[in-house]
Amino acid sequence: VYRLDGEIVSMVLFPSLPLSDGRRAGYIYAACTRPDMRGRGYMSELLGYALGRIRDRGDSLALLIPAKEELFGYYKGFGFETAFYRVEYPQSLCGMKRAEKGDLEAIAAVAQKHPLGVDVCRSGEDIAFLDRLYSTLGGGFYTDGERFALFDGQNVIFASEGKTTDLPRGMAVYFEDPGEGLCPGALFD
Repeated sequence: VYRLDGEIVSMVLFPSLPLSDGRRAGYIYAACTRPDMRGRGYMSELLGYALGRIRDRGDSLALLIPAKEELFGYYKGFGFETAFYRVEYPQSLCGMKRAEKGDLEAIAAVAQKHPLGVDVCRSGEDIAFLDRLYSTLGGGFYTDGERFALFDGQNVIFASEGKTTDLPRGMAVYFEDPGEGLCPGALFD
């Protein structure tokens, strides 16, 4: 938090999150500056501080998802590079029915192996939690027995069939060699 005369003018959050390979990533989010205080370097100072803290606590990298396309250039100035891309999912639930309790274990098994990095959902319990959470919004998991989709009440936000696009989604700064298996998009896809 950056305070000026006792008032918050800018802030950023940067929790440490586990990656599927056992390493950790600092996830930068809620980066914002009051509109009347922009252009004065407050966010630049906070981002420098956040990156230093993320590196010092031993995280392997820092991740963020820019809120607007024009922010990709801004974050490049701090060493961020595009690390993962948007995935488009079919938006139709045609032929699918609301998943039942027995379907959720099968969905969990597919999600654990999914090539788009969905291994952040590790159990049927995780899948059941997401199903309950999104059902409060009129969504949840849908299936036709072979495919599945997670619907948030308005859009399909994840599906067993997705296509990676060339549209940037997130950026990373690496504090160590990322190696072969590091997929920062696994946190978000």
